[in-house]
Amino acid sequence: MLDIEWMTKFPIMSSFMVRGIIYSFIGLIGMEQSIAMRVDMLHLDHVASTKLQIASIFLHTTAYAMTCLGGFYFLLGVSCMKEFRDRMRRLEKEEKEERVSLAQKNAEKEVLRRQILEEEGLA
Repeated sequence: MLDIEWMTKFPIMSSFMVRGIIYSFIGLIGMEQSIAMRVDMLHLDHVASTKLQIASIFLHTTAYAMTCLGGFYFLLGVSCMKEFRDRMRRLEKEEKEERVSLAQKNAEKEVLRRQILEEEGLA
């Protein structure tokens, strides 16, 4: 899962449940603002009202997505997926270090092979 790395630097945002609650709260604020924009549109002319209506629809859609994302993060937190993600990242890091180590060993072997061939005059 793609995670925003700078968010995990804040201790409160490292928990999936807390992050889900905060995302849902931001989404609910966006929905409330969308409703407030629709009420304000009742007092404007048609051209301004059309532009605000488009903005209100966009805000409502993104706020809904943010609320759903918050609910998803909350469910991930309830099902202890953070520990699973951390374990997978650790295993991936270990595998990467192993591949780098193997590549370095192969490069060293290749350098030695070329030196031997040069010494014997075969290269």
